[in-house]
Amino acid sequence: LMIKREPDLTILIDMDPDEGLKRALGRKGHEERFEDFGPDLQRRMRAGFLALADEFPTRFRVIDGGRSIKAVAQDVTDVVLRDLA
Repeated sequence: LMIKREPDLTILIDMDPDEGLKRALGRKGHEERFEDFGPDLQRRMRAGFLALADEFPTRFRVIDGGRSIKAVAQDVTDVVLRDLA
């Protein structure tokens, strides 16, 4: 890493890139975002993040982001409480 220190925990909220793009584009806002570069970039970025999760399995937790906000939030809470307690 550039800062020569790795995080204790990295949470990756993963979802189908097409669904993620659809959700992101539905949000209001005018700043330039990764979503503006289309689905191919989304797929490449997802593959890169999943590769990082495979490379660093002791600190990455992958959560299914295709579910309800409540379910995802509960999983994030559970992971943080379990892994950082």
